Amino acid sequence: MTGRIITKSRCSTPMRPSGIFCTRATERPPRPARGDEVPRRRFPWRERPRFNHRGTLMRLVRSFQELADGDRRACAAIGNFDGVHFGHRAIIDTARKQALRHGGPLGVVTFEPHPRAFFSPHAAPFRLTDCRTRAERLERLGVDCLFELEFDREMAGLSPEDFARLVICDGLDLRHVVVGENFRFGKARAGTTDTLLELGRTLGFGVTVLPLLRASTQQISSTAIRNALLAGQPRVAARGMGEFHRIAGRLRHVQSNRFRLTAMEGGRVRTDLMEPRAGLYSVGIQREGGARLAGTAAIGHRLPPYDKPLEIDLRVFGGDASLHVEEACVVLLDYHGCPV
Repeated sequence: MTGRIITKSRCSTPMRPSGIFCTRATERPPRPARGDEVPRRRFPWRERPRFNHRGTLMRLVRSFQELADGDRRACAAIGNFDGVHFGHRAIIDTARKQALRHGGPLGVVTFEPHPRAFFSPHAAPFRLTDCRTRAERLERLGVDCLFELEFDREMAGLSPEDFARLVICDGLDLRHVVVGENFRFGKARAGTTDTLLELGRTLGFGVTVLPLLRASTQQISSTAIRNALLAGQPRVAARGMGEFHRIAGRLRHVQSNRFRLTAMEGGRVRTDLMEPRAGLYSVGIQREGGARLAGTAAIGHRLPPYDKPLEIDLRVFGGDASLHVEEACVVLLDYHGCPV
């Protein structure tokens, strides 16, 4: 895979569909000029890892004991980063500027499971992305260290002061943290951004608080993107997320040109991924090995207790029906309503 010449920030405009994913001729990207480097598109999670601004690959750290010397004194963005939308990217870009200023690594601190899922395990699934998709998107943004900390009862019971001292200072040894203005932390979400600023002055780490990013008159947030998907508006969701919503999983041949995709991550079914509005969609299907196909998808409703994975029935146009089981990624493009 060759390199890429970048003339504009990745997060400046949403990713436009290309090739078979274009629904109108006007949406096709312009042809590259002579001399431009154009990479060959490949399967998203088989793509060769991109190097960050330090020339290294992203490290995944899941506990304080795994922290290496090169991971210390990082400038880190803190949050859940579900969907890694433009608002998240603005926070990461600010953390990157601090990392370049101080000469340290760029980090992202997140939690697994999602705190909302921890406190309400029987609520309707709401996750936009699984762990692997989130990590891949963060790696593409040039993050040096992903601190994916376990959110358990002990973490949930920390006061704001203990969180700042035991996690930010003693545990991860962060130099500077960047958060959004709606950031809350500590037991019962008692800590606010003002609390974090005060603790930073006391304990000796820098804090930057960013206002929420807006597109026109609407805030860009994971909640707004979920609401767009629940309303059957995948293109509205794409404008906030920077790319079309994807559901990764295992593709199984049913008959003829019909397939069924079961949401999975690393061989394990995912029951916590949200389901978009039920109905028919125009979709793109990206298969392992880089083959891209067009088709339609039928998405239904899951009922409580939500212990089954999201499943999608697919009809593929011009696909190879001899395929039986393989990993695939479904990209939601347009909603066509519910069948009568």
